[in-house]
Amino acid sequence: MASSFGDAGAGALGGLIAGVSQNFLGSGLFGTILAIILTGSFLKGTRGTALTTVLGYQIGKDLSGNLGGMLGGGTSTNARGSI
Repeated sequence: MASSFGDAGAGALGGLIAGVSQNFLGSGLFGTILAIILTGSFLKGTRGTALTTVLGYQIGKDLSGNLGGMLGGGTSTNARGSI
């Protein structure tokens, strides 16, 4: 139980560091990447590795969603329906 509490605390601290640094650096691609690097430099070991991996995954997921929308993967707003 103590390990889970420590993991939750490390996650909260990592989220706080990432959020604050992203506010200062901007929420664009480079600001987000720098926030992840900063978070990883504060949290060492497996917890830091896990957090930076999850944050990196979220960037990739967001980018793929944005690319899909630009390449026609999104829903069309001007489609005509049939009655």
